[in-house]
Amino acid sequence: MSISGKVNAVIASVLGVDENRVLPHARLREELGASDLDVGMLILSLEDELGIETGANMTELVTVGDVIDYCEAAWRARRA
Repeated sequence: MSISGKVNAVIASVLGVDENRVLPHARLREELGASDLDVGMLILSLEDELGIETGANMTELVTVGDVIDYCEAAWRARRA
């Protein structure tokens, strides 16, 4: 499974939403209903699933696409 597929699956699981709603332009808080606690759980889950360290600035990401881009960059940096 691709990084974007894994990110989408984790977001759907953590937020309890249908994966069909987890689209690149979907806003985590406004459209998918993520709370601050949800974002924290999302960060931990993505770190575990992808074997990356996200850092504090991930909390500033707004859309699913932002999260995917960030996780892909972190994954590439881990491999470098």
